[in-house]
Amino acid sequence: MTENTNIENENEYLELTNQLKASYDAFESKNQDLETENDDLKKSIITIYGLIRTLDDYHNNYILGTTDGKQEFNFLLNTCLGFINGVIDADII
Repeated sequence: MTENTNIENENEYLELTNQLKASYDAFESKNQDLETENDDLKKSIITIYGLIRTLDDYHNNYILGTTDGKQEFNFLLNTCLGFINGVIDADII
């Protein structure tokens, strides 16, 4: 009878071990997805920062009083806003 009890305990142990492994694998998969999403958000924020710096530099150095410069600035600004809206819609909301 002791041998049967040991076999049942071993089977239970293996079953619990397999359940724990499945749970851990699911956790790792979710964690990897979150890390990838976090990296994508970091890249988007860095891109937005670069666009804003470019807009600021362009505004300070090139559009002083020129009509063409103002149109180009508005184009860059609208491009930046479109990118930001896309990031917010896709990654944040």
